[in-house]
Amino acid sequence: MINSWFGAKVWLWIAATVCFTFGSLCMADLPAEIEVDRFILAAKKHIEQGHYSQAEQYLQKAIALQVTPPDEFYFIYGKVLFQNRKMDQAQENVERYLKRTGKEGEYYQEALGMFTNIEEYKQKDQQKKAAISSADKSDVIKIEPSKMDKVVNNLKAQYKTSSETVALESYINELLSEYALRKGKVINLNKEADELYTINAKNPGELIVTKATRVAGDGDKQLQNSVLKIYGVTTDIKYNCSNVDNTCWIKHPVTLERWMAIRSGENIANKLSKFIGELIKYKQKEG
Repeated sequence: MINSWFGAKVWLWIAATVCFTFGSLCMADLPAEIEVDRFILAAKKHIEQGHYSQAEQYLQKAIALQVTPPDEFYFIYGKVLFQNRKMDQAQENVERYLKRTGKEGEYYQEALGMFTNIEEYKQKDQQKKAAISSADKSDVIKIEPSKMDKVVNNLKAQYKTSSETVALESYINELLSEYALRKGKVINLNKEADELYTINAKNPGELIVTKATRVAGDGDKQLQNSVLKIYGVTTDIKYNCSNVDNTCWIKHPVTLERWMAIRSGENIANKLSKFIGELIKYKQKEG
């Protein structure tokens, strides 16, 4: 008998635990119409507490049941959506409530006031957006030249040209010449560079890079050209440097392979890559 009593207690404890953990397994399903009323009641409780997000969640559960709710549902839902700043949906639900209940509706006066508040809120929001848009346009008109634009203008004055591409081409070639590759630990600047790159931007839609390699002995040069079609090419030029031999390589913007080389550190390589990117940008504008 004790064992029987003990066994019954164990089963009751197990059943209680299951129901507590998985309440939906032990709760009888309510008809959808009654569930809607329950969700509306829960939403009202959260509205009184100022918890509009939770109230909206309960009202959405009511919508999910796909049964026709009572008329007050549309007013309550509109009120919650208004508080949650979902104005279009709020206006739609308040309007639906007014059309369904007319002047006889329990919340008629409050619904009218809310409808007006929604309209005023939307009107102010539109005015605010228009003001921001107008300010943005004004800022565009007043915008000052960027730092690089000022540098390019200075280069145009320096090289006595009205062309951005000519000024940039000249400056880039000066850098390439000044930091051209020269063999040996002791650099003789009076001696021709062992490897010199030049850039030519005269042809529409392309850049021509010429590599001149000094041939030992008689001072002859071996020339090698490569052509870059600039349309659709990135202006973010990459580079990498080696501290071992103090050499940096400007990378090809398409293949990312070594494109031009200089004998220098990262500061000059970074500067050179930015000006080459700027040259490509101006060349692309020409097209």
